[in-house]
Amino acid sequence: VINIITKTPPKEPSARVEASYGRFATQEYSLSHRWKPGPLAYGLFASRGLSDGFRPNSDYQAWTFGGDLSYDLPWKGELKVSARNIQKEIGTPGPVTFTDPDDRQKDNQTQLDLNYRDKIGSAVSLNFRGWQNIYRETFEQGTQGPDVGPPLLHKSYQTGGDLQATAAMGSAHLVTGGLEGIQDRVNSDSFGVERGTRGAVYLQDEFEGSYRDPRPAVRHELALSESAGPEGCPPGPIARGYAGPSFGGAVLPGPHFQRPLLAGRRF
Repeated sequence: VINIITKTPPKEPSARVEASYGRFATQEYSLSHRWKPGPLAYGLFASRGLSDGFRPNSDYQAWTFGGDLSYDLPWKGELKVSARNIQKEIGTPGPVTFTDPDDRQKDNQTQLDLNYRDKIGSAVSLNFRGWQNIYRETFEQGTQGPDVGPPLLHKSYQTGGDLQATAAMGSAHLVTGGLEGIQDRVNSDSFGVERGTRGAVYLQDEFEGSYRDPRPAVRHELALSESAGPEGCPPGPIARGYAGPSFGGAVLPGPHFQRPLLAGRRF
């Protein structure tokens, strides 16, 4: 899961330009603009990265473009749409003993995110998020190294959504519950088409303790996972998870669970 995290636009229009230069002619340039003239807010950004790399054929060049648009609803809700595209070309030099001096890899990644936040009273917060990530990778073989045939194309798609509710039960007790569903699909020239879906329903009960055990929590989860590979391989198992108590750390009960961490943090 990839989260697109952006800063809150200021009430006055602002622009920011940054540049840096480092070893191996590594260069980073970025330009951003943000503004919130009223209930409507927006942000735009672009960046450019370059480097010669520390080995022959380890150079890269990248472009990133993106933006976000948000609107404060008449009640306490906020609706926000974000998008980002990352294009990168890198050299793949291979191992030191068997170098590939001119193999290249091209990456193109698009991230789309829709988020709705609301608040019920002073104690309950709601958050809905839907997203889609599209990743395209092309490997182009050079004139040396092992022959892998024509350029290899690897495409992956991830579509998901989650709904989370958090209730503050006083100043030292937090209850969080929600559900999530994710669908993955991969289409690769090297291993064909694979797909999988997974989902979970979870409930976390969190207490704030002393400075020695700052935030113990108990977490209950029911997760459903299903996957299919080439030739319609059978689905995977259904998993049940329970975690807790945990003291001052993240609770992740299994490899299929991708939940928020404690204290509202996300991994």
